[in-house]
Amino acid sequence: MSESVKLPTVAKGDRPWYFDDAEVEKVLDVTLALAGEVAVLYTRLRALERLVEQHGLLQPGAVDAFRPSDDDARALDEWRANFIRSVLRPIRTDMERTRAPESYDGNMRMTETG
Repeated sequence: MSESVKLPTVAKGDRPWYFDDAEVEKVLDVTLALAGEVAVLYTRLRALERLVEQHGLLQPGAVDAFRPSDDDARALDEWRANFIRSVLRPIRTDMERTRAPESYDGNMRMTETG
């Protein structure tokens, strides 16, 4: 029997950069990560729909025709807002850091003016 090979968990060297701007790279990273997750979710959802249809628990097209109740729609809206907030957190954090006044006086002026 052959011995198993243990591969390194971290790639050697720097990761490739495609753009000169690090901020653009961050957006690209987020976009590609989300695209990968969407592809996996789509594949799994499609498989689940087909399995449920094959077992007679769902009619073909029922998912597309589904309309959530008002409560379900509100819950979905809340989930979506939290999800987007989570995905964009690194960008928002950087923006807040660069906009934050650096002095006590600046903080006081910002508080006074709203």
